[in-house]
Amino acid sequence: VSNKTPLYMERTDTPDFAVACIQFKSGVAARLTCSIVAPHDHRLRIIGDEGMVSVDECWQYATPVSLERFSQLSLNGRKSRTVRMNPIFWWPFGIEGRRQRLVVKPRSYFEKYWAEVRTGKRSVLGAMLKVIKKRELVSMDFFRGVEEMAFAIQGDRRCLLPPDFVLHVVEITLAMQEAGKTSSTYTLTTSFEPLSPMQTTLSAPVNYAQTRTGLLTRFINKLLFRLHKQ
Repeated sequence: VSNKTPLYMERTDTPDFAVACIQFKSGVAARLTCSIVAPHDHRLRIIGDEGMVSVDECWQYATPVSLERFSQLSLNGRKSRTVRMNPIFWWPFGIEGRRQRLVVKPRSYFEKYWAEVRTGKRSVLGAMLKVIKKRELVSMDFFRGVEEMAFAIQGDRRCLLPPDFVLHVVEITLAMQEAGKTSSTYTLTTSFEPLSPMQTTLSAPVNYAQTRTGLLTRFINKLLFRLHKQ
C-alpha cells in the first residue's frame, strides 16, 4: 500500500504484511502475523501436547480465557465439517474448552464513565457511546506500560516489563520489517530473563484446569469410537 498515510514518510517500502516463525530456546515455536490489510484478528492461541489456551481478542482486558484439554472427542470432532462450521456443536465435543475465571476482574466501563457523568465531565449520551465503543472495539491502554515503569522507579523495584524484554521484542519487530519480499533466517542478538507471573496471579484462590465430562459428552465419545471402528 503506497498511500498508508497522507503524512510524509522517509520510507514507503515498509511491509503491509509480515509473518515470522520464532524458535524459542526452550524449543517452543511461535507464529506471529502482523498486517494492515488483513481482516481484524487479535486471537492468541497457545497449543501444547495436552491442550490449548486461547483468547479471542488479546487487546481487550476482559476477554475470556478458554482452556481446552485435548481428547479423542475434541480432536475427532474437528474432523467433521458440520461440527467445525457450527459452534453450537462445540460444547458437547469439548472444542474451545471452558472459560476460565479471570484472576482480576477488570473495572466496568459503565462504572468508570458513569462516575464522569456524576461529576459533570461527560454527558449521559457521551458516556453511553464511550461504553459501547470500549466494549465492542479494542480497549488497550497504551499508557499502562508507562505507568508501571513510573511505579517501579518510585518503588525501587524491577519493572514487570524489564528493558531486556522490551529490547528483545523490538529486535524481533525490526527483523520482521527488514525481511523484505524474500524470506530469511535471522539470529537474534538479544535475550531476556524469563518473566515471572504477577503476585496477584500466584496468590489467586482460583483452581484452574478443572474439567468435567458430562453425560452427553460421554455418549458422543462412545459413538465416535464405534464409528471409527467401522
